[in-house]
Amino acid sequence: MPTSPPIAPANSTPPVAPATEAQRREHVLRERAARYAGRQRAAQPQGAEFEALQFTVGTSRFAVPLSVLEEVRTAVPVAPIPGAPAELAGVFSLRGELALALDLLRLLGLAVPADLPACRHLLVLRARASSVGLAISELKAVRRVAPAALHPPTEAGLAALGSHALGVTTDGVVLLDWRQICRLPIFQSL
Repeated sequence: MPTSPPIAPANSTPPVAPATEAQRREHVLRERAARYAGRQRAAQPQGAEFEALQFTVGTSRFAVPLSVLEEVRTAVPVAPIPGAPAELAGVFSLRGELALALDLLRLLGLAVPADLPACRHLLVLRARASSVGLAISELKAVRRVAPAALHPPTEAGLAALGSHALGVTTDGVVLLDWRQICRLPIFQSL
């Protein structure tokens, strides 16, 4: 006796098959991205405190979660690259390989003061399949961060940061969202 296909509930709509190969690929990639985003949210509970490294670039105060930090380098020579985009400070030697050093203020589209002192440290962070350095002025401290205590950047007058900040602490430190920053165009070639 042949079996009949299962009957869908009356309020459900059947899935629509994409018409072209390009549409099918786009559909599959969107489904994968949604599943991956759900796993990422599940891996980092909203209320769990975590540690972050606080630092300055000029007078601006930032922090990154320790989970994205590979190492801190001091007094690393950075060689500028002629004709490179402004957010690219240059290259430096990292374990015998060349790595990019980024200018954080320019990368985020923030104002760069004319009297910005030379950066003395590099925070080495994982970006896609390689490592990059963020040129910073000064290391401050490792601090505990409670996500529930963060304010949106728009409330702190930092709307330009958009999705590149997880939030701002009560004392004005911008907690960067490194995963979002890695989606900027400069990272597409890494």
